[in-house]
Amino acid sequence: MNTKSDNSLLIKLYYLTASADGRISENEKVFFKAMCEYQEITDEEVESILPFLMARNETEVLDECIKNLKTKSKDFQIQAVAWMATIANSDGFMAQEEWQLIYRLYNKEFSLDLSELLLIQKQHMKYCLKYKAVHAA
Repeated sequence: MNTKSDNSLLIKLYYLTASADGRISENEKVFFKAMCEYQEITDEEVESILPFLMARNETEVLDECIKNLKTKSKDFQIQAVAWMATIANSDGFMAQEEWQLIYRLYNKEFSLDLSELLLIQKQHMKYCLKYKAVHAA
C-alpha cells in the first residue's frame, strides 16, 4: 500500500502525462481510474490534488515530481513511469509530448531499465483493459 505522498505523486504524474498533448482523453480518464483502484488511491486524495494542478505551472509540478521521485525506490520509480506510459498509450498511441516526458524520466533522470519498465507497463495495461471492460457504459 502506498503512502499519501506516493499517491499524490502518482496523481501529479497522471496529470502531467494526460495533459502533455493539450487534452485529456476519455481513455486517459478511465485508465486513471483503473490506476487509482489498483493503487488504492481514494477519491478524496484525487479531489484534494487534481483540481488544483490545472492552476499550477506544469514545469514547477514536474520539477516537484522529479525531486520527490528521487527519494523513492527504483521499484516505485519504475511503477510510476510504467503508469505514465500505460496512460499515454490508453488511446492506442503515445503523443510526442507524452513520449518526451516519459523518456526524460525513465532515461535521463532515473536511468530505469527499459525491459523492466515495459514488463510492468504490460501488466498495468492488462489491468486497465480489464477495468475498462468491466466499467464500460
